[in-house]
Amino acid sequence: MYTPSPAFARSSEPPRGLELRRPFASFPPPLSLCTHISMSSPISTDPAPTKGPLGPKEPPLMTPEELQAFINRSPKHKKIVKLYVPILVMGGVSTLFTAVVIGTSCSWGVEVVRAHKWLIFHYTCIGALALSHAIFCWRFRVDIENLEDPSQFQIDIGRIIITATVQAALLIYVFIKLKTVADATTFELGW
Repeated sequence: MYTPSPAFARSSEPPRGLELRRPFASFPPPLSLCTHISMSSPISTDPAPTKGPLGPKEPPLMTPEELQAFINRSPKHKKIVKLYVPILVMGGVSTLFTAVVIGTSCSWGVEVVRAHKWLIFHYTCIGALALSHAIFCWRFRVDIENLEDPSQFQIDIGRIIITATVQAALLIYVFIKLKTVADATTFELGW
């Protein structure tokens, strides 16, 4: 035989959730509750809320001059400025050094260059690397002044390091090759 569960059994009290509503329930609550509700509501009457309904309030926009002044005062920008001055000096000095080395070796060692045509190709490559090294150093300075993309700094530093390393390696290779190929009499013919 079927016996209903106690939840479905008939009782004299009304089921929960269907309590009798008090009359005039649609009227607004008393004033004390209204102030509490307005203080806790997402729309606040506070003139400067620190936190809005969607999260923290955004700071006011800065003018480009204020933004540049803010960036110039930051410690990271000061470190970058201290870094790029030596890089510029290194780019200029290495380019001048390479130009002097190529010029003196071609003028003093005319006979060596005539005897070994491969030097012309190597000197051209070294000169192009020196020029690109100077251009990359200048580009690094421009990127720091414009502050367009922080990841561009790493790219510029990588280019500078690669061109300087390959340029130095080619110069060392040329000097070692000249030491083994050319002798003192070849250099004396150039004088």
